[in-house]
Amino acid sequence: MQNPIRIALMISGKGSNAKNVIQQSLKGDCIRVALVVSTQVNAEMSEFCSQTAVAFEHIEPWDITKVKLLVENHRIEVLVLAGFLRKITPELLNLFPDRILNLHPSLLPKYGGKGMYGIHVHRKVIENQEKESGITVHLVNENYDEGRIIAQFCCSLSPEESPESLERKIRLLELQHFPEVVFAYCSALKRC
Repeated sequence: MQNPIRIALMISGKGSNAKNVIQQSLKGDCIRVALVVSTQVNAEMSEFCSQTAVAFEHIEPWDITKVKLLVENHRIEVLVLAGFLRKITPELLNLFPDRILNLHPSLLPKYGGKGMYGIHVHRKVIENQEKESGITVHLVNENYDEGRIIAQFCCSLSPEESPESLERKIRLLELQHFPEVVFAYCSALKRC
């Protein structure tokens, strides 16, 4: 059996998608979540990581040198952005070519770019009277939300949709599909 591919999850919020990826990874042997990096203090996520034998690091102020050292020390092969709100620097792009995945809460290329995250996206979708929205998992490049799309999943909007109700629909899509896309992409890299 090959060694599992080692991934790091990068977060800026509560980490619900990161927790889900970790929980799902424990069911197989091809993927190993080795590290979670957070831009915010997150005691709940830190405790969860401790219970699941995943290293947790809070880095604020943001320091790319520390990040590079962490991913090197943990032998990280793929970075996965799960609600991570900082722009990825050229240094990380060069370290992980075609190996940085991001989850975005819209059907890109619509509603992407700087400042387009979370409820801001859902407000715009409703303001523009879209009939559907969804999630996109894509590779990260030097521009916000413009990397090659790996997978998309959609949901319909009702006439009385609110940003909050759409957010709940999007959250369900994320929890259902994000881990499977990450694992499939990583498995293809290693041919697990």
